[in-house]
Amino acid sequence: MNHAKKIATGAALLLAVAGGLALAAAGANGDVELENGKGLSCEMKTYEVEEAFSDIRIEDAECSVRILPAADGACRVCPEKRDGSVYHTVAVSGGELRVQRHDRRRWYQYIGVSLGDGEVEVYLPEGEYGKLAFLSTSGSIRVDGGFRFESARLESTSGDVQMSSEVKEALTAQSTSGSVCVETAALEALTAETVSGSIALSHVRCGEISVKSTSGRIGLTDAIAEAGLRVKSVSGSIALEGCDGGDVRIQTTSGSVEGTLLSDKLFVADSTSGSINVPLSRGAEKCEITTVSGSIAIEIGR
Repeated sequence: MNHAKKIATGAALLLAVAGGLALAAAGANGDVELENGKGLSCEMKTYEVEEAFSDIRIEDAECSVRILPAADGACRVCPEKRDGSVYHTVAVSGGELRVQRHDRRRWYQYIGVSLGDGEVEVYLPEGEYGKLAFLSTSGSIRVDGGFRFESARLESTSGDVQMSSEVKEALTAQSTSGSVCVETAALEALTAETVSGSIALSHVRCGEISVKSTSGRIGLTDAIAEAGLRVKSVSGSIALEGCDGGDVRIQTTSGSVEGTLLSDKLFVADSTSGSINVPLSRGAEKCEITTVSGSIAIEIGR
């Protein structure tokens, strides 16, 4: 081994030893508490929220968040309690409830330690609220039923998005690789988008519905858009069950399109190499379906 390699090897060993000693020191001081060598032992911390608010904004890079009705009618936020360098702040300002996650860990606290995703539970009294915003990198969001929001924007890179409460105006649900599931009542506009994650909409009454995915499967059940239904995919399949819209447009490259619509349509269906099976055109509302290599099979279900 030449002199340069000896120096590099020695430096690496010293760095590893220093990291191990620092981690051990942190554990001795109570900053890091190992649990069977797999991660940190955690407990739930409770923030009681007594100030009045209408809007809700949650910013959390990793934790999975669930919004659910409070059985006792009291608002509180319960994140998992980590070591002191990973924590949440909960505050009300300008009529907005804001929940934020802060990660101030040092480099040595990542060595051999997995915090996992973590969880945050937000308990709200049932009723009406203003704007709901959720922004995350890998965390998931689940909103239980029992609420009615003025609008909602739920975004995650790899986490799942699940919405079961009502939205009055616009709902946007987006994830890159996570799935999107929306089960809500009447609203004005709904946008659901993924890259590889699946999309499932059910029991939706909307002015306009826009659904987009690159390779994720798209499934719509009992989804009705009075103004227009737009569904677009590259390679993912598209399935409709009991759906309808004033103007229906479905586009895919290699994915198949199948299912049932509730009313007669003026069908315009085109596929370069796939099979086409649609009802005879009736009525004035248009249904345009295009694909390159995927098959098309649509029926009218009364």
